Amino acid sequence: MEVEGVSFSSKVAPLGSTKQLILGGAGVRGLKIEGKFIVFTAIGVYLEEYVIPYLALKWKNKTAEELGKSEDFFMDIVTCPYEKFTRVTLVLPLSGSQYSEKVSEGCKAAWEAAGIYGKAEAQALDKFKAVFKDQNFPPGSSIQFTDTSTGLVIAFSKDSSIPDKAAAVIENRVLAQGILASIIGKSGVSPAAKASIAQRMSKLYFPEEERLATVLSGMEVEGISFCATVRPLGSTKELLLGGAGFRGLEIQGNFKKFTAIGIYIERSIISHLALKWKGKTAEELNNSLGFFMDIVTCDYEKFTRVSMIAPLSGSQYSEKVSENCQAAWEAAGKYGEAEVKALQEFKAAFKDQNFPPGSSILFASSPAGLVIAFSKDDTIPEKATAVIESKALGEALLVSIIGKNGVSPVAKASLAERLSQLL
Repeated sequence: MEVEGVSFSSKVAPLGSTKQLILGGAGVRGLKIEGKFIVFTAIGVYLEEYVIPYLALKWKNKTAEELGKSEDFFMDIVTCPYEKFTRVTLVLPLSGSQYSEKVSEGCKAAWEAAGIYGKAEAQALDKFKAVFKDQNFPPGSSIQFTDTSTGLVIAFSKDSSIPDKAAAVIENRVLAQGILASIIGKSGVSPAAKASIAQRMSKLYFPEEERLATVLSGMEVEGISFCATVRPLGSTKELLLGGAGFRGLEIQGNFKKFTAIGIYIERSIISHLALKWKGKTAEELNNSLGFFMDIVTCDYEKFTRVSMIAPLSGSQYSEKVSENCQAAWEAAGKYGEAEVKALQEFKAAFKDQNFPPGSSILFASSPAGLVIAFSKDDTIPEKATAVIESKALGEALLVSIIGKNGVSPVAKASLAERLSQLL
């Protein structure tokens, strides 16, 4: 972008970071003096690319106008656990003391209003002002801030380039966030930069929608269809088919298939997984227990449909699953009263059930626990059979399918293959 003749490149590798950050937006900072708007600085705000899927969890499908009016949207950028970089380039000359005093006043006022102004914050502002004490910034020169996980890196440049050395490193995250909030927060000094960020970010959310539709299509396993999306009981969201496969056993030298299993995931899981697993092949994902455990333990909704190929009684199914869950919990040293109770409720839900071929067992798991339902076919029934408030049970059920000794290697391979194309 270009702002008042000042250019901001699309990417930058700032001091204090090993990453290339992308330009989130840019705009002017100015004041109205005697009826005229005087532009003092041009400001560019750069973001780590993972800020986009992070923001999309809450803000996807919002218009630029809606984002621009939301204080929470900008504060989510300010406080998110990713790196940010801000370049302030001078349009008019400014002394270091003028700049640092004004920024410090704004930060102190905001912290006092929030009740978080203490000794550490006062010391951070003293260090901040000391860095700027003997500086002068002619037109075209730049002040640069890198917001990292440990604090704030400050650098100065005669132009827009990244210098070789930092002017200071202040290990205070509150200060780093306060400076960015002074620009794009509630009373931020650059409404133009805020509008630019809102406009650009609104166009970026989930650019993979078309790719999602292509890759995560429906599947058929042993003549049983799994549709591309489903809205399970107890959820307000449409979940995507992550993968599907069968479960079987070798009996007297013959491999017999008992069930077809489809695993559905909340679409935000894809962005969550990408932070760690981006660029891995299907084979690498399939060989990694960590990948499947990240699916199991993440705080997003999952849905599993188990459809019968061969007939099975409820007690047969629940006893086997319960054995697996108990063994896993005991091995992890976390089999206690709550887990015993959850398994008792689980077996009670299956006690009088029988599942002929084509019927389904449905599990919807979320941070709140596990919803169990039964269906004569592949449809979602109107009522749940049981709701068990145990997140651990929901996770253990999924582990029994796609964990280390999961009963469906085919479903695991399917998940790895399909998700590798998106991550």
